[in-house]
Amino acid sequence: MNRISQWFLAERDSTSVDDRKFIRERILTVVLIGAAILGLAAYFVNARVAIQQGTWGWLLIYTLAFGWVCAIAFVRRIPYEFRATNMLIILYALGIVSTIQYGAAGDSRIWFLGAAILASVFMGLRFGLISTLITTATYLSLGWLMANGQIN
Repeated sequence: MNRISQWFLAERDSTSVDDRKFIRERILTVVLIGAAILGLAAYFVNARVAIQQGTWGWLLIYTLAFGWVCAIAFVRRIPYEFRATNMLIILYALGIVSTIQYGAAGDSRIWFLGAAILASVFMGLRFGLISTLITTATYLSLGWLMANGQIN
């Protein structure tokens, strides 16, 4: 048994902080570029619907979010922590917007889940757990507000 625990400890110690930071930066870059590419299609679909419905506020929100994703995806001089934190904030904000716009039937659960998972990947387990608690509390609070007629 001791030999197995030493094997796991050796694995954990062999990955230095610099290696983990490099891996996290690479994952962040891939996620951001993927978000920019896939976000382009989502942006045009949502923009078309917002224009047809005349909901200019939603169009502005989606435009700002997509523009910000592109900025943090392609401007490499922005520090890692700022890029990662902003990516998580965008996912969280899109979860809130989706909940308000579409209710429980929308895709807000995916935005919130993505924020919690990526918080763990980019910032570590403790930050991921805190993010999970915050997104869960937000989702439940918005649901309660909608059920009580405070938000339509």
